[in-house]
Amino acid sequence: ANTDYLYKYIVYSKVDRAELTPLKFRTKDGNSPLVTTGKAEFASKAAAMCGGEVTSDEGFAVTARGVCWNTQPKPTIADSHTTDGTGVGTFQSMMTKLDENTTYYVRAYATNKNGTNYGEQITVTTNEGLPVVTTSAPGPRPEVSS
Repeated sequence: ANTDYLYKYIVYSKVDRAELTPLKFRTKDGNSPLVTTGKAEFASKAAAMCGGEVTSDEGFAVTARGVCWNTQPKPTIADSHTTDGTGVGTFQSMMTKLDENTTYYVRAYATNKNGTNYGEQITVTTNEGLPVVTTSAPGPRPEVSS
């Protein structure tokens, strides 16, 4: 597992011998986990809830899972992301510090010793912020003359 092998073909004929260029390959030590992205549960002006499900660890423990997001397609864990536990199963993730009225690309992810795998990409759009209303304390009543 995770071993490099070098091989080459040697071709013989009755009068000659030919060696082809050596080739190299590496065996893999299993696969990264299988994960699906859930639907967005809600989105406010600065946060959204989404999640996913790790359906298989592919034989090696899942050491991290969550969602990642960016305003550009195909976000990775190098972008903004949550970490929501370990292992196989469903999880919920709260995405925070989002900009209002913005569309984000979101994918669930899961990591094991063989790497990180991503679920399907979805989009989440945050709401516009509500206007801020400032009020002041009531002052004295104006006098009314008759």
